[in-house]
Amino acid sequence: MQKAVFNDTIPITGEATVVSLVPRKLLLMKIITLIDGLLIIATILWDTFETVILPRRVTRRLRLTNFFYAVVWVPCGWVASLIKTDRRRETFLGLFGPLSLLGLLVI
Repeated sequence: MQKAVFNDTIPITGEATVVSLVPRKLLLMKIITLIDGLLIIATILWDTFETVILPRRVTRRLRLTNFFYAVVWVPCGWVASLIKTDRRRETFLGLFGPLSLLGLLVI
């Protein structure tokens, strides 16, 4: 009577004739990481689309754009409050809009 042997590796063949063994857990972790990364990218692209392209107001509780502006506006508002001259402060704050939009596209 033979015992069943459970091997924790999956054979994967490459271009050469050498066969490498990749542990199943490592392969599963790579697949899960890939799926998570694709979901994060899709969420960012969708949120950017809603923010930049759609002409209507989006009513969703959790939005990455709201988080971005909450984090970026606090230091920018603080720096603006330190500027004494009204004209320079308005110029500084006038740059915030276009630069923050570029920041959203970069993220």
